[in-house]
Amino acid sequence: MARERLAELLDASAEPAASSVYRKLPKTDLSVVVDGVGPLRFPVSDEQASQLQELGRRARFGRGEHTLTDPEVRDTWEIPKELVRVEWADAFAAALDEMRAELGLPPHCELTPELHSMLLYETGQFFVAHQDSEKDDAMVATLVVTLPSAYTGGELVVEHQSQTKKYRGLKTAVSLVAFYADCRHQVLPVKTGNRVTLTYNLLLTGDSQAVAAEHPLVTDLAACLHTHFTTPVVLPYSHRRGDPPARLAYLLDHEYTARGLSWSRLKGSDAARGALLRAAAEQAGCEITLALAEIQETWDAYDPDEDEDAWYGDYEDEDPDDYEDSRSADDKQYVLQDLSRGVAAVAEDGDAPRLTKEVSKRPGVRDVRAKPSSPSLTCPDLLVLPGRRNWAKSSVAYGATDASR
Repeated sequence: MARERLAELLDASAEPAASSVYRKLPKTDLSVVVDGVGPLRFPVSDEQASQLQELGRRARFGRGEHTLTDPEVRDTWEIPKELVRVEWADAFAAALDEMRAELGLPPHCELTPELHSMLLYETGQFFVAHQDSEKDDAMVATLVVTLPSAYTGGELVVEHQSQTKKYRGLKTAVSLVAFYADCRHQVLPVKTGNRVTLTYNLLLTGDSQAVAAEHPLVTDLAACLHTHFTTPVVLPYSHRRGDPPARLAYLLDHEYTARGLSWSRLKGSDAARGALLRAAAEQAGCEITLALAEIQETWDAYDPDEDEDAWYGDYEDEDPDDYEDSRSADDKQYVLQDLSRGVAAVAEDGDAPRLTKEVSKRPGVRDVRAKPSSPSLTCPDLLVLPGRRNWAKSSVAYGATDASR
């Protein structure tokens, strides 16, 4: 079908981009001076680490709209940023540019570092798995700089989709790890010694959208869009043909906040795919917009020994009283293992398009509510949604509504 072909073309179009990248620099490329401690000597000594601890305060963390302090979640010392002065050699800018390229951002973009905090992890301290909040509209990533010091444990673990990478600092060099802000990450407990880091917000300047108007795939993608919007939909269960679909949704690889969702700040391969979709939509005469998606799941379960077809049988002769009497309480907890053999559809739900995924193996619904990021585009033909594209085997979903193209 046209939507599957569109997904295949887009999947093959973008170069694989990393979600987290690593670099190391000589310790002579960094100078750190802390008021009350003086210039830090590398590797950081136990004496200077103790002085930093005396200046520090319990690091806080955000949960929703609240800022909390809980050593069961985040156990580390934060040195006031106003006490810290950092100077880098020119090699730092070159390393940032290399990491930008590995993260899949185009050459005309630049990552600008903004110092956020200085942290000290003593023996036994840690930070549980979490996801950074975007502290600026232009923030797309986080940079963790680990100062040279002798310690064990304290690895930085970064996760994105099915990939997990583990990073640790060095005694004789400066370690740099950059990762997108939607990556879950944690700091494992320090076993011995002290781990000292600088964290930066990485702000994106320039437009991450690559120029795609002349890309050879644009014509093929536009043809897929034309076919999709002119082919009548076969209605589920009835197998009758309905009207051609009026919506198409494509899920991106990364997650975005409402303030960070913008064509100019798409992350990694999302930027290249977004540019191709925009060019194809223009050629096909479609209206396109970015949208946020909220995914909700409900499902039913049945005994694996029970005939699956019984779920779809004829219940007209059943006595509701008999059914109620046969029911028994079940206090067991169930875990949804997978969703399979799904059918996706888009329908209007008030002012917001609605994407549903019905599952025949385990009767249930996955409900995605999408809100366009631009108020002027309330009924776009093509929705581009942040989130995990691997939540369904198909990268796109379709459906028929009464909205006209």
